[in-house]
Amino acid sequence: MGVDMVVKNGKLDEVKGGPVYWVDSADSQPCCGTAGMLSWELTANGRLFHSGFPQKGINSIEMLVEGLNLIQRRFYEDFAPHPSENGYGFSVGSNMKPTQIECATGSLNQICGGTSTDGAGITAEPG
Repeated sequence: MGVDMVVKNGKLDEVKGGPVYWVDSADSQPCCGTAGMLSWELTANGRLFHSGFPQKGINSIEMLVEGLNLIQRRFYEDFAPHPSENGYGFSVGSNMKPTQIECATGSLNQICGGTSTDGAGITAEPG
């Protein structure tokens, strides 16, 4: 079943706008907090060209990696760990992680012209 089926069936539609509040007894201790669901896609369009002439192509893989690094760096600045997180025993706070990547297929001697990645994450704060 998994979370993909839960999302596909619209069972998380209500929480996409966040926040979500919960009280739980996960693992070994009670916890409470707020969270919002995050799903995203990033696409980079480059210029397909023979790898023997890299100056004539624009590598979408490199562009995507650079863009993702910038976006993640900003995300973790904006959603830095809450000062009380350690006291609450949160094992994972806010995160934004790529979970799938796809590149236009071609031969190994071609600079890739199109790449995309999808991901998920949460924004969480101890309550």
